[in-house]
Amino acid sequence: MQIVVLLDLLKKRTKWGGYPPITSVRRGENMLFFQNFICATIVFVAYHKLGYYSLFGILSALSSYFKEKSRLRAEVLMVTKFGLPIGTLMCSKDDGWLPTDIAFTAEMQKLRLQYGSLIGYFGKFAVIPWLQGLAVGNQLLERAVTEWALSTGVEVAVMMVNPKHVRFYQSHGAEVLARSQKTKGMEKAPAVLMIIDFRKSPKIQELQTEYKEWQSRQSVSEVGLEVFIS
Repeated sequence: MQIVVLLDLLKKRTKWGGYPPITSVRRGENMLFFQNFICATIVFVAYHKLGYYSLFGILSALSSYFKEKSRLRAEVLMVTKFGLPIGTLMCSKDDGWLPTDIAFTAEMQKLRLQYGSLIGYFGKFAVIPWLQGLAVGNQLLERAVTEWALSTGVEVAVMMVNPKHVRFYQSHGAEVLARSQKTKGMEKAPAVLMIIDFRKSPKIQELQTEYKEWQSRQSVSEVGLEVFIS
């Protein structure tokens, strides 16, 4: 039994422990400054590629990133490679205002009446453009709907996405609620309001079950390792 536990701890890859490693940092309190700055820069580069920001708007975009993170008291998920962020996603619980309120005020009011305090928000979701297609975005979103969602009690998440990315979110169980041709503070920024109801998505239910099972195995492994060492 002890040998099995030790071998399990030495495995290089598992579904929830593979590479690149994902670090969940609550409210960014433990992130180094350069990691915060790189995450903000990744968001700017990705959004600029979509036409949301001009090159001359980089200072405004960086400022907007840090203001939003602070106002939402957001947790930052980031995928790192050699210690440097290559993808990032902000997650926060609804406290009465979310960036989605800017373009979709009426829709957000209806959602709050329906879901109350169970609403979460995913935003500032970006991957370094030349590293897209390596499943980094999938890892971030899957970790958000499992580790983050289960730890906060959130059962639904809203997000504003580019129309080009609707299919990606639909593949993770998201539904379209509304569309807008403009987004305040951005250039040429059509937006789609989407929602993921974790309780209605078979894929997310499966992911959450797998994550809980992995957590359980980790707890057993830690106890087994203590016994083995002692």
